[in-house]
Amino acid sequence: MKKALSIIAQVLAYTISLLVLAFVVVLALLLHPKSLQSLVQTQADKYLNCTYEIGKIDLNLFRDFPQLEIEIKEFYLLNPFEGSSNDTLLGLEQMKASLHLGKLLFRQELVIDSFLIDRLNLNAYIDNNGQSNYDILNLETDPNDTSSLSLPFKSIQLGQLCLQQAKIQYTDNADSLSTHTSRLDIGLSFNYQEQETDCLLRLFSPDLSLVMDGATYLDKDSLEIKLPLYFTDNKLKLQKALLALNHIKLQSSGSIEFQDQGLLFDLDFETNQISIQPSLAMIPTDLVSLPEGVCVEGLFELQGEITGHYNDSVMPEVLLFGSLENSSFSYNDPAFDLKGISTGLEIFVDLNQHKTSYILLSDITAKTHKSSAEGKVLINDLLADDMQMELDLNLDLDLLEIKAFLPDDMDISLIGRAKGPGKAQFYLSELMEMNLQQMHVQADFLLQNFKGRYEDYALETPRGKLSLTIPNNNSLTSLLNAELYQCQSLHAYMDSSLKAELQQADVYFELSDVMTTTDSIAFSGKLNAEKAFVWYDQMEADMLNPKAEMAMQMDFLDSTSVSDLFFDVEASRLYGQMDSIQLNIQNPVAKMQMQAQDQDQSSARITADYFHSALNLRYGQDTILTESLGIKAEATEDTTEEQILLRWNPVLEVFLQ
Repeated sequence: MKKALSIIAQVLAYTISLLVLAFVVVLALLLHPKSLQSLVQTQADKYLNCTYEIGKIDLNLFRDFPQLEIEIKEFYLLNPFEGSSNDTLLGLEQMKASLHLGKLLFRQELVIDSFLIDRLNLNAYIDNNGQSNYDILNLETDPNDTSSLSLPFKSIQLGQLCLQQAKIQYTDNADSLSTHTSRLDIGLSFNYQEQETDCLLRLFSPDLSLVMDGATYLDKDSLEIKLPLYFTDNKLKLQKALLALNHIKLQSSGSIEFQDQGLLFDLDFETNQISIQPSLAMIPTDLVSLPEGVCVEGLFELQGEITGHYNDSVMPEVLLFGSLENSSFSYNDPAFDLKGISTGLEIFVDLNQHKTSYILLSDITAKTHKSSAEGKVLINDLLADDMQMELDLNLDLDLLEIKAFLPDDMDISLIGRAKGPGKAQFYLSELMEMNLQQMHVQADFLLQNFKGRYEDYALETPRGKLSLTIPNNNSLTSLLNAELYQCQSLHAYMDSSLKAELQQADVYFELSDVMTTTDSIAFSGKLNAEKAFVWYDQMEADMLNPKAEMAMQMDFLDSTSVSDLFFDVEASRLYGQMDSIQLNIQNPVAKMQMQAQDQDQSSARITADYFHSALNLRYGQDTILTESLGIKAEATEDTTEEQILLRWNPVLEVFLQ
């Protein structure tokens, strides 16, 4: 019995050995390169409707069993297509993969240790009608099958996918898009298990080009991507993902969650220090272009966050912080060079509510050749139709540099320095249209060695203060009010005939909107000084404690309407001289007013008052003395009278002492 069992065992052992040997022989025959290539060609003929070439196929099962290694060399897909620059759709020198066969058969785990694609050449093309040269697969699908995709593996693990030295050419005439690179390297590691995915993607191209709608977005630019991500529970997590385009590097961490109401973003990001000029050169001129003659240079860096939902109706919010250093701005017409620009940056972008977006330039500093500014600039309503700008600056200005911004046909010159704070608030449209009455400006300057001239009028002071407010609270003179005060010495000129010198002078001036008004113009002014010296032709005047007020309003709608005019002049003493005439008046006061009559706006009514407490008039050897003199005059106009002398009805009263 034992002998029989021993014989049976030996027979079974020999039988199993023969079966294993037969299986190995059959498998070896099936996996022989010629057999394998024939098998691949049979399947390729079934699924491909283009010409193909396969140089060599190797499959090795026994070298590192249970690892299965397959290698394909010199594989080409040929599909001549009208309009395409190359008949070869796809070509590669080598494709090599290593698969763990045991885990696939017994554990339903797809483990690919390595996958190499070497020197792939892809030429994809879509014509104007949307037809492509890569529509080459014969796949039978059921259009009514709406079942979701399910993977037949418990887990998927990709140790390393490597695409090296790939050459890509993609042209889409239907969408006016073209991209190409002579070298593309991709590395990918991937692990999927129990609804969790861990992935690392690396991509690099030294010469990527991209053209869309005729605009060049990339022109042989270097692109690098490093994307480590983890996906679980409908949430995609990033950890120090990197996007580098030439000198620009952007790093991001955070999460994107897939929800019923869309994608929920919670991402942080930061950039390296970026040079402005090369960055601007990368932007297509069709999208953003600086005005001709404008040059911007410098360095900036940003960090920020993207938060909120994204769906068909909602966009996430973007908040940026950063800095701008050692920057410059220049313009050649007029010649203007702003340099040494540094500032902190805060940018908020809300695509859902455009009026909430803003840019804040905090602690900004900038200078020209002889001027400088520091402070902050706030731009509100960034994405709205009309941006609002707020400036709060401390200025140190060389007024000679302002000449470059004035119209060439304006005969004006400014010399000196102006130092002090300035604030402004306005909309961009108001600035472009120079609608000064709608803008808000407040400035207080210390003037030094100031010389200003407009045509034949000139004003000079070695030192004084200037206060400027736009608009003015007075509804009649609503454009601006300006005050020039604490002037130890103030010189005024009108052509070559009139000259005045004021000591310890204050000048106040108000003006209506002369640029946009169509109905009337009005201005008023006040003058106070300790002394005034006036020269006019052969006349000289010396005034002590002069005071003056003047106001005028002209009606543009009715050219026949009489303008309103008022002035009031007084002093504690007036000394005047012309040739042999000398005049010395104590406490002179003169007032004059002209306005339209109530019953007839085209007829004038003039009133005048004069008074002094003492007068000493010398003419040669003659002298006239009075203690006080008062004159009161009034005249009304009758426009129905043709003769000029009959038009006026004067009344004169004289008071002597």
